[in-house]
Amino acid sequence: DLSRGCSSQDIAGVVAITAVQAQKITQ
Repeated sequence: DLSRGCSSQDIAGVVAITAVQAQKITQ
């Protein structure tokens, strides 16, 4: 959540989750 501020680890987690969801959709 950008409104509460986020660390690089938080961003990495969101990116990882998004990538996994995208792969599930494409497969």
